[in-house]
Amino acid sequence: MRVGIFAGLTVLATLIGGTALAAPPQDWYGTYAYHEALGRDGMGAGAATFIDQRLTLGPKACRLTAQGYQQDTDIRCTTTPRGDGLQISFVSFGDGRVENQYGVRLYRPGQPLLLLTRQGGALTTTWQGYQPAMKGAPSGTFFHKTR
Repeated sequence: MRVGIFAGLTVLATLIGGTALAAPPQDWYGTYAYHEALGRDGMGAGAATFIDQRLTLGPKACRLTAQGYQQDTDIRCTTTPRGDGLQISFVSFGDGRVENQYGVRLYRPGQPLLLLTRQGGALTTTWQGYQPAMKGAPSGTFFHKTR
């Protein structure tokens, strides 16, 4: 009985802590970045706008962040191997809630956000529940491994 309670508490602590329940395969560990250029604001004459998106994968972490022009997002995620790819799914926002800072539920827990696949030397991103600011192609070479 004590073992069952301990196991349940361990799973609960893992969920609350935002740690992915299933770590990605070790060859996926690292930081991936996508610098999304949005063009210029102010009818093309203003400052260049961008969003830096970063995906961090490790033995106890899956985190997707987006910071830049009108964007400050922190998502806790989980990973699931899918053939030669890795499915990234929503767990919660960085504060542990499933609603964003405005109280809006954008994703449901377990919802696929994006799929990364390796094709030759390239990393292909297939957008799912999570979308870049400039909606365009549903898949392509966006993220690249930085470390």
